[in-house]
Amino acid sequence: MEDEKLVATDIKQCLEQLDYDVVGTAASGVEALRQAVATGPDLVLMDIKLRGGIDGIDAAEALYQRMHIPVVYLTAYGDSETVARAKNTLPSGFVLKPFDDRALRTAVELALHRHQTEKHSASQERSFTAALGSIREGVIVTQHRGLVTLMNHAAERMCGWKEADAIGKLLSDVLTAIDADTGRLAPSLIGRVAAVGVSVNLGSRLVLIGKHGARTPVQCSVSPVRDEAGRLSGTAVVLSGLLE
Repeated sequence: MEDEKLVATDIKQCLEQLDYDVVGTAASGVEALRQAVATGPDLVLMDIKLRGGIDGIDAAEALYQRMHIPVVYLTAYGDSETVARAKNTLPSGFVLKPFDDRALRTAVELALHRHQTEKHSASQERSFTAALGSIREGVIVTQHRGLVTLMNHAAERMCGWKEADAIGKLLSDVLTAIDADTGRLAPSLIGRVAAVGVSVNLGSRLVLIGKHGARTPVQCSVSPVRDEAGRLSGTAVVLSGLLE
């Protein structure tokens, strides 16, 4: 027990020398959870072996699920079974004992940076989803093989599909449109965009066939979605002209 206290003190001093504020230390999983609730830390360094009824992995899982606090494991237990169990808690780092100041600093900085990036990405995604939900046009996004990955509320109403049911299905299964003059199926949306690599306007002479058979005139445009390298990664379909 004395060794554990000395290690905790060394880690605390090391972190303070790196200009981090240490809000507390705990020898048991229950105490670690109690202190986390009370102090709301930005990061927790967690030893897998702790006193009490729950170990560090159980405590880390509770911290992440209930408070979304990132955890870096500090442990001497590097066997495959322990590592596999720890990975299931989505840790932000894993440092094996014995470690030096440099390893600790690197693990902490990377964990904090990763957590901030994830928070920023989650915030952007919420804003994007909220924006899509508020517009009048129907928007359906697919990946490169034509599988639906996103569908806003307007598109749900237009197509008669719920997003949860549409995700993972082919766009052609979710969105069926025919030529208003000939009654023939509209050409492949994915194929047209993939062929020319630019946005395609399919015009206003289309009739959307909803999931339950409702027919409504629509205007439709399809644009390519590209990844950071500029490669075609999917399409964005915009439907308009249905809502008053």
